[in-house]
Amino acid sequence: MYIQALGGLALFLWGVQLLSSSLERSLGVTVKKLLYKITCTPWRGLLTGIVVTMLLQSSSLTSVTVVGLVNARVISLAQALAVIIGANVGTTVTGQLLSFELHQYALPVFVVGFGLSLLPVSTIRKIGSSLRSFGVLLLGFSFMVGAFAPFQEDKVSLVLSFQESNFTLMGMGFAWSALLQSSSAAMGAAMALLENGVILLPAAVALTIGADVGTSVTALIASIRTIGAARKTALGHFFFNLFSALLLLPFWNVFLYLARLTSLEETRQLANAHTLYNLLGALLFLPLIPLWVYLLDYLVDKKRIKKRSS
Repeated sequence: MYIQALGGLALFLWGVQLLSSSLERSLGVTVKKLLYKITCTPWRGLLTGIVVTMLLQSSSLTSVTVVGLVNARVISLAQALAVIIGANVGTTVTGQLLSFELHQYALPVFVVGFGLSLLPVSTIRKIGSSLRSFGVLLLGFSFMVGAFAPFQEDKVSLVLSFQESNFTLMGMGFAWSALLQSSSAAMGAAMALLENGVILLPAAVALTIGADVGTSVTALIASIRTIGAARKTALGHFFFNLFSALLLLPFWNVFLYLARLTSLEETRQLANAHTLYNLLGALLFLPLIPLWVYLLDYLVDKKRIKKRSS
């Protein structure tokens, strides 16, 4: 049971990495050109972040790419922050796909992708490679769902064990995502637990939102030994996710009520809650980017001045 759960998680995480790598190889140059040309206004930056992350299936990859572009002085800090806000919305697509129970078609998707990847036409091979990777992702999710099924026999005690505070559950999601370096993997595990009734919707939402904060650790690591603007970008990503989570807590019950209105299926409610949460955060923070840039300049540059004076 536990081996199957861990194996499913490993397969899922591997599938995410394979899919991101495959899409990056196919679209990497296009993505960088897109980021350079279409981020001149905050709203364009937002849309670019959404599209790029939907294509790459990894907000971490998008944020690391953005940090690199800022470090190379290709785009500005304000442009980078708008893209990162969009990346948070784009990454919810993975949860939306999983909520439609596509894991039931994991093997056919993998087989079709594998067959296409063997063909001599380059474009078809790239499509096949992406489908094959997506099949691995779905297969991993399917293993996780199957592994958690036996817990249904004792799900009452398990549900009670997850009646922690929202802050604690978000902390668990943060640690999970930071360790796995993937919020999608944390979302997949939370959805598998929810589908089997092991946890309830509030716990699944809290874990997922905490995972969103944890995924910003990747950009923080990538910003080590970079110029100040790149460090500001990574720090801005972390603060955006953290403040979005903290601002949601006072309206928690209202937010869950809205999520439950979106569907009768709990897995769909979780996916919709994740998308709604990131959309609301984007609409709230996007107009504040100039103030955000000012605060990041103050925090980072003030710290640098203090180090020089000491």
